[in-house]
Amino acid sequence: MTSAHREVSSRALDEFLSWLTVERGRSSNTIAAYRRDLLRYLAALARFKAPIALRYSATHKTRHNLVHRLDALDAYNRKLVKRISVRGVTVKNLPGTNGFLYLAGFRTFTDGRPPEARVQIEVGLKGGTVKRRNVWLGKGDNLQGKSGDLTEYEGYVVADIDALNRTLTLTNGEILEEGKVVGDVDESAVRRIQIRETIRSHFERERYLFLQGIKVLSLFFIDEVAKYRRYGEDGEQVAGDYATIFEEEYEHAVGELKELDPTDGAWHAYVKRDQARRVHDGYFSIDKKGRMVDPEVSRTGEESGEAKDASSYDLILKNKARLLSLDEPVRFIFSHSALREGWDNPNVFTICTLKQSDHEIGKRQEVGRGLRISVDNNGHRTDDPGLVHEINVLTVVASESYEDFARALQDEMAEALKGRPRKANVAYFASQVLRTDQGDVLVTQDDAETLEFWLIQNGYIDKARQITPKWHEATEGGTMEPLPPEIADRTDAFVALVNTVFDESALGRLVGNGRKTVQLRVVRENLDKKAFQELWHRINEKAVYFSDFDTNTLVKAAVMRLDRDLSVQQQVIVVSGASLQTGIDVEQVRSGRAFKEERTRYEHREQPVASKVRYDIVGQLARLTRLTRATAGRILQEISPKTFALFGQNPEQFLRKAADLIRREKVRLAIETLRYEKTGERYDVSIFETDRHEVPIERALQAASHVYDYVTFDSLNERKFAERLEAAEEVTVYAKLPRGFTIPTPSGSYNPDWAIAIEQDGVRQIYFVAETKGSMLEEDLREAEKQNIASAEQYFRDVATNVMFRKIDSYDALMDAIT
Repeated sequence: MTSAHREVSSRALDEFLSWLTVERGRSSNTIAAYRRDLLRYLAALARFKAPIALRYSATHKTRHNLVHRLDALDAYNRKLVKRISVRGVTVKNLPGTNGFLYLAGFRTFTDGRPPEARVQIEVGLKGGTVKRRNVWLGKGDNLQGKSGDLTEYEGYVVADIDALNRTLTLTNGEILEEGKVVGDVDESAVRRIQIRETIRSHFERERYLFLQGIKVLSLFFIDEVAKYRRYGEDGEQVAGDYATIFEEEYEHAVGELKELDPTDGAWHAYVKRDQARRVHDGYFSIDKKGRMVDPEVSRTGEESGEAKDASSYDLILKNKARLLSLDEPVRFIFSHSALREGWDNPNVFTICTLKQSDHEIGKRQEVGRGLRISVDNNGHRTDDPGLVHEINVLTVVASESYEDFARALQDEMAEALKGRPRKANVAYFASQVLRTDQGDVLVTQDDAETLEFWLIQNGYIDKARQITPKWHEATEGGTMEPLPPEIADRTDAFVALVNTVFDESALGRLVGNGRKTVQLRVVRENLDKKAFQELWHRINEKAVYFSDFDTNTLVKAAVMRLDRDLSVQQQVIVVSGASLQTGIDVEQVRSGRAFKEERTRYEHREQPVASKVRYDIVGQLARLTRLTRATAGRILQEISPKTFALFGQNPEQFLRKAADLIRREKVRLAIETLRYEKTGERYDVSIFETDRHEVPIERALQAASHVYDYVTFDSLNERKFAERLEAAEEVTVYAKLPRGFTIPTPSGSYNPDWAIAIEQDGVRQIYFVAETKGSMLEEDLREAEKQNIASAEQYFRDVATNVMFRKIDSYDALMDAIT
């Protein structure tokens, strides 16, 4: 035994003895005797020279050879842990006015490149919406450019990145610290909704479990003790913001309680027994003056994210038995986010993260603080197989959307599942132990050979003994072939055994490259056909467009459009939810389908948005619309006061939506006088080679008459159209036009869908360019689509005069247009 091992063993011994003292009430003499005996055992082990050492951990940092595995999926399906439900709280219709910044982490490089920082910022998207996204920043990067040109980041340029001290400095003097949010005036409102949701969730569980004698606890993770408790100059405790918000929301929730049935009376009395200030408490590190303080946290080595001061951990142990009693008023616990400050009491039914999502502490570790099966007031585990997941539901109230939280949790689960066996073969099946209703049964060599042969026969595994999609389709759809008679009596157990195999084909987007794709290949004989060469020659001329319209007409049209159609959404906080489904398998975890959406609710905020950004509204609008300042100013002057007042609700959305509507009017007027002229240049046929790309197999149809060996489709309607083209005898050759082939229009570059050569009556070739839409009705098309199609029609009138261009919804519509 090395000195390091002795140190670890001694530390573990001290923790065990501390537990005996606190939990079991052993006397000091007894503890001293235990310590002497155990130290002798440790010394004997040092001389034993054991050939192997076994390690146990729920989350191994380094994965060694496993002799036993009980991973998260097995634990959940065996009902050894709670079922997980997620409620995500996010802000919708962000105003983009507060300079939001969150420094999430760093990455360094071994090749001498300077470090980069991962920063969450707000990004302007099409349609005027603003969302928060993570971006990697290097020295010299301009945040305004990274954000889609949001004004709130004007002058924000990265001056320095210090990965050692975990800071990022901007040229405007702003210094970002890792894990801290800057410029988020909405945080208080979001945290209030999270606290409100936690209380609601707590009451929902408590109402159900109270009469069963189960004490329900809820845990808040916070990143700064001062947000929960502060101290005056004389050392007097003062409630922090979170404690104040909690008490307000708790009193409000208690006041709204209504008896749903007669059995609620006892629970109501229990809830109303204690004042709001008595039902919550905080467990944190304590300084020499007895004050709660933020723990010192190491960010390097194996203790990354763990508090060095363990006093709060001891405090939790000393109060654990009392906290599980219904006589104890404390039911809501505020704790620091560091791992050693975390809770894993079995009766935690709700966890709320009142902090920005922490990249250093994984989702599994966060939820792990409440996954243990609960106990009743007699200390009995509530692990009855028929009720365990009805009673034991852990709700996580996250400071992000439930989709993001669930995706991150499933990512981590999928990563952990990589340790599962990869081949469904005899070598793996033999000597496994099956759990059946009659007890544990050993899989014999004959059983293993029978099972493997049956899997091969039915196409459930391939030559490499990898699980195929057919296995999942059969087991999920109830179409699985019956097992051979000699092992059919253990069907459920054998299915469960096969499901423990790591399925490489089902990794999907979560693990990386599991999604099957095809690389498009040019079919030279189709590309070289005379019909296609003639068609290509008729449509490949490049052109430029011209238009002419009066500025006064544009101003008038823009003002009418803004007054009629401009709308700006007020900022709202969205609460969405999902639950982990029952009986999930490996594929559901890896494909991101383990959670099922449950509900969505909107918490409306009526107050106007406060902004610290100074806007040059005329200049911004002129830049976004590519108009002169004079024209943009005229439009803003002439719109109604009611329309202009929308700017105060959401400035960034006002500007972007107004610019979009003005651009559409500008395009509409341009199309009225649109004309095209040839430039003398042409697209070369080599574009079909250079524009080849990989496409997902599920969006590709094998083709014989296409210029590529596969034809890609973006909708079911396009797939049906391609299938009809393939089956039609009159279609000589066709192409889904490559992305590099575009027609310039006032609204941007337009890429038509199809080019088709059709032989009619066995002699005449008809050349056709088609835009396929699911509907032929004008009102079903988006305005931008209508404008693109109108521009393309003019292009074919001016440039490709001997080619038909139509908007169609089916192959039959194509033939109708020809005849």
